[in-house]
Amino acid sequence: MKRNFISLLAFLLGLNIYTQIPNFPLDTTVRDASEFNLTDLEGNHYNSADLKGDIVILNFWGIKCKPCVDEIPDLNSVVEEFNTSNVHFIGITNGSEDELKEFLKEHPFSYIVCPTEDYKNLLIKFNTFPAVPVHMIIDKEWKIVYRYIGRFDPGSIEYFKRKIQSTLNN
Repeated sequence: MKRNFISLLAFLLGLNIYTQIPNFPLDTTVRDASEFNLTDLEGNHYNSADLKGDIVILNFWGIKCKPCVDEIPDLNSVVEEFNTSNVHFIGITNGSEDELKEFLKEHPFSYIVCPTEDYKNLLIKFNTFPAVPVHMIIDKEWKIVYRYIGRFDPGSIEYFKRKIQSTLNN
């Protein structure tokens, strides 16, 4: 009986911690961003060396991730608000090109969509665990200045926008 109680307590504590993660930034510690080399669905190449000096917004997501799909309209509004030549919105996913093209017909996404087979390794390189969605802001000096895991709620999307603006202003 005691063993079952302890197991249940551990499960509930873990569930409580997991459900709290989407409500807070995962990490606001400034750290170097990892290097990457990606190709979008149109064959355009994006690598960190070429993007340094600009601001990069990364979104790790998946077409089978309901929170990822649900937040696409909010993320599209962020792109619309900050659509300047020195801000790049890149969505990194593990779907196949054919799946993604079909998905995007019904769910237009304003981010540059880059499928990659190296998806999980990129998540690890960016010091986060393989869960989606994950959002990052990388500044002009190639530092991660903001990282958030989970679907944005109205308050957190507004904070995300303020962080983008403050990064632009620095």
